[in-house]
Amino acid sequence: MTRRGLFTVAGWLAAAVAATLVGLAAVRLIGAGITGDASGELLTAEQVAEALAAASPTAAPAPATAAPPTTAASPTSAASPSPDPARAAVSTPGGTVVAACANGLVQLLSWSPASGYAGSHAEPGPERRARVRFEGAERKVDVEVVCDAGRPVASWKSDG
Repeated sequence: MTRRGLFTVAGWLAAAVAATLVGLAAVRLIGAGITGDASGELLTAEQVAEALAAASPTAAPAPATAAPPTTAASPTSAASPSPDPARAAVSTPGGTVVAACANGLVQLLSWSPASGYAGSHAEPGPERRARVRFEGAERKVDVEVVCDAGRPVASWKSDG
């Protein structure tokens, strides 16, 4: 092997080692930011529900079409805040859905597919019923949420 070839191989090896070390250092520095905490543990559905219950709820802005027109006789009705929505989380084989009910309508606040699934065909509302489909390689999971007595109630079905 020529001297030039040796320098080329040595340079390539040095660059590969440097890139690997920089990558490992970066992952170590931001590792807690990726997993959410230093332990890297995932939350269960119960822990998610407890966290949602403990969080101070914020009222979601109502869409302009859902509010009735205000009249000059009752200007204070538009300024009064709407009641806090009831929230619930449901975990399915395809993923997790968080929904809220307000004024008899349900809205999907978030949906997160499980590993191996993707969220598709979402109808988040606010409507009488909200839906999302989680599609995996071997099955689909359809989640539907409605309001019952002001609380979100979810059901799901799987085709595989």
